[in-house]
Amino acid sequence: MIRKASTEDLDKIVAIWLATNLEAHEFIEASYWQDQLLHVAQAIDVAEVYVAEDFGFIQGFIGLQGSYVAGLFVAQEFQGQGVGSQLLSFAKEKRSPLSLSVFEKMKKQ
Repeated sequence: MIRKASTEDLDKIVAIWLATNLEAHEFIEASYWQDQLLHVAQAIDVAEVYVAEDFGFIQGFIGLQGSYVAGLFVAQEFQGQGVGSQLLSFAKEKRSPLSLSVFEKMKKQ
């Protein structure tokens, strides 16, 4: 199920954000991501965020700023199971077309 995130989801969303960034961006110092936690938590708390949830577990989330995908993150244990695709499809139903940015280094992988 995909639903709008609530304030109660913030800790889990931030934990997914941190773990996913640490895993995906080994070319960036871990301290960079850890130093961003407070700022990210504040931004997520006021952003338009939707979570993919199953049996009470948040599997991932997508943040939107208008039609811009500000972030799409799936917890490691749920990656490769279509969660990210479901979140993107949901976002496309709300806003179309969508746009996003990626790190140049990520494009080459």
